[in-house]
Amino acid sequence: MNELKPLTCFLYFVTVFSVLFLSGCSENNINQLALLTNFEAQKINNLIDLNNDKKSDLIFWNTSGMSKPGKFLEPCFFETITVKGKQHSAFKLGEAGDIPVTGYFDDDSVIDYGVYRGYNYGDSDWFVKSGGSNNTYSSKFGNSNDIPVPGDYDGDEKTDLAVYRLKDSTFRVIFSTNQQPYEFKIGINGDIPVPKDYDGDGRSDFATYRQKNGVWTVKNSRNGKIFEKALGGSNYLPFPSDYDGDGKADFLVYNFQNNTVKAYFSELSGEIASDLVLKIKNQLKNTDFFPVPSDYDGDGLSELAFWNDSMKILVCFRLNQDLKKTVYHYSGISNSIPVSNFILRRMFPATFIKKMDHSTFKKDKQDTVPFVSDFDSDYIYDVCLWSKNTGTFLCNSSRAGIKFGLHIGEENDVPVIGNFNGDSFTDIGVYRTSSMTFYYRLLGKHSPEEIQFVRMGDETDNSFVPKISDYDGDKKDDFAVYNSYENKYIIKKSSDSSG
Repeated sequence: MNELKPLTCFLYFVTVFSVLFLSGCSENNINQLALLTNFEAQKINNLIDLNNDKKSDLIFWNTSGMSKPGKFLEPCFFETITVKGKQHSAFKLGEAGDIPVTGYFDDDSVIDYGVYRGYNYGDSDWFVKSGGSNNTYSSKFGNSNDIPVPGDYDGDEKTDLAVYRLKDSTFRVIFSTNQQPYEFKIGINGDIPVPKDYDGDGRSDFATYRQKNGVWTVKNSRNGKIFEKALGGSNYLPFPSDYDGDGKADFLVYNFQNNTVKAYFSELSGEIASDLVLKIKNQLKNTDFFPVPSDYDGDGLSELAFWNDSMKILVCFRLNQDLKKTVYHYSGISNSIPVSNFILRRMFPATFIKKMDHSTFKKDKQDTVPFVSDFDSDYIYDVCLWSKNTGTFLCNSSRAGIKFGLHIGEENDVPVIGNFNGDSFTDIGVYRTSSMTFYYRLLGKHSPEEIQFVRMGDETDNSFVPKISDYDGDKKDDFAVYNSYENKYIIKKSSDSSG
């Protein structure tokens, strides 16, 4: 698996001979050879190519609804657009709660895209559409709590199905060369998977980023060695890509609270200059930007690019050219989310959920309690009102303006909300003091419709109040109660259960 096949070696020799000896050893041809040599690493690190022009394009995931006059078609769809906006398309695929993915899953050099759908029980589904044809295929791999991390881990120029299991910090891969499974544990519980080609050998490397202290842990596929790099920390999220064009992914983190960038370039073995950091910060001040680094101009280097959904613009900075800036405008794009680095939205939804005007959905009675969260998985805040008299949640969904009501409790229950199964839906529930029991309803489409319950045990009494939170760091909210007089918590951790 780790060695070049004979045919690959022969084709590589022919390519080298053609470029250097038939065309001459000019600086331009040597640069061409470097681009050819690094192309597989580029596909892994910084290329999302819709039309095989060796330039990255934009792919968006829209969960708000695709509609025509008088007809509602589908709750979710993809939008694709070339970087200069000349080709724009939209098509139905997936549903709310799915995780969009991209990769080069087939034999062409055009990006493919699809969705990963986890279920509460059984294997997860992958649905992929070929970017170069109308072919589609599906496969089962992973479970509901896994994060999809497709990449070319075996170096055969095809993207492999892969997931990262947060619970045990393990990568699980199905190699496309032989369809054999492979597992590798790296990092600790709560790390963020960041697989890229960090050693330039044309294979995705297993890697994680630890937000708590900014530690990157990488296993080089070239020699199997594991190394660590400290860059980032609290409030910084990772956006690795090849910013210096040496065929190796560079470390970069971004702080959404103060627009600060930190980067370490493999070619220079050094960090980004402080004056460039200040320029970026000033350019992005007081704006809602999301990093989508990629090679948009086809020179083999990633631009540090940012997408602004409200303004529908892509702002690209060239880090090797004194921060040269290019701005692209896309007036025809809907309310969409970039697919690039989407897993960060899934893992840290509170950082990216947008606010919505709910002035038409007001609290009109004294017997209601308002809750604001994302109850429909479109990454926009919704409002739900809990009716004390009827034990019903009345919700206003930002997706297509849908309203719905769910009866779950009774008078004197305490309403609660939380993400109880790790999907992208906020779930609803109540705590019943008389029985020391939580009753809750999962809102994902493939979740059971029956009301679930968790009893807190004989240690509790009516002096305890509910305190829903993620106490074990597995991206699922845990059921807990708290006694302020005794300063005592009783917690049912989701990580203690099976699955």
